[in-house]
Amino acid sequence: MSIAPIGVTPSEPLGCKLFPGPLCATLHFFSHLEIHVLWAQHQVHHTSEDFNMGVGIRQSILQGWCGFIFYLPLALVIPPAQFVMHHQFSYLYMFWIHTDTIKTLGPLEYVLNTPSHHRIHHGSNPYCIDVNYGGVLIIWDKIFRTFRPEMKGDRIVYGLIYQQPSFNPLHLQGMSPISVLILVLYILGSLTVFGMILDASPKAPILEMARCVIMIFIARWISPSWGVVISPPLQLFYILSALFWSLFVYKTVEIRAVKSSD
Repeated sequence: MSIAPIGVTPSEPLGCKLFPGPLCATLHFFSHLEIHVLWAQHQVHHTSEDFNMGVGIRQSILQGWCGFIFYLPLALVIPPAQFVMHHQFSYLYMFWIHTDTIKTLGPLEYVLNTPSHHRIHHGSNPYCIDVNYGGVLIIWDKIFRTFRPEMKGDRIVYGLIYQQPSFNPLHLQGMSPISVLILVLYILGSLTVFGMILDASPKAPILEMARCVIMIFIARWISPSWGVVISPPLQLFYILSALFWSLFVYKTVEIRAVKSSD
């Protein structure tokens, strides 16, 4: 979804010129496949039945939490400041290609991702499915044979194949108001506990243990009723984390009891 070469100077690392395009297009590619958590956050962008620049900023609130892992390899070859700059330029470019007004850009259609190419990507017609993943450059789709040009006479139907029966933003995000509140409280609570751990607060271990126990309870008994399945490896991680912090709290209490008896 992002490509660095636009505006790159010769003094910048080779990785800045080569890697962001394929990696970020890979994120876009996997977001359309049967990787539920990635499609669950990306489908928000595709729910619009219109195609205009407002769609360019129609994003999931979970996007940042799901996509960052694909960008981590760039840290090995690209300074963070340069990555952030190119990443934001990429988003600015992708904003304006969400339009029906511009029909063609002539010879630039061979290299750049254009409104014409991106209209096909947002269609729900059979010939629009799983094509034109590129962000700034369309050459990646031509290389990996996922390119499909817009043809004269195409009548594109925008939106999902199974369109959501609501225009409620929370519904389109896949969340009820209660689940949004729970998510916000969980994020704030987690950040608070992490900060207390870094500050070596004496209350941090018991709060972290409580956080893990709550997550285990939600994963085992609450989330299945919402139609959300938390993977067994993640559940195991929380169980092991809860056991670790339980032992830590137990040892702390034991040490304090010995000291007080002395």
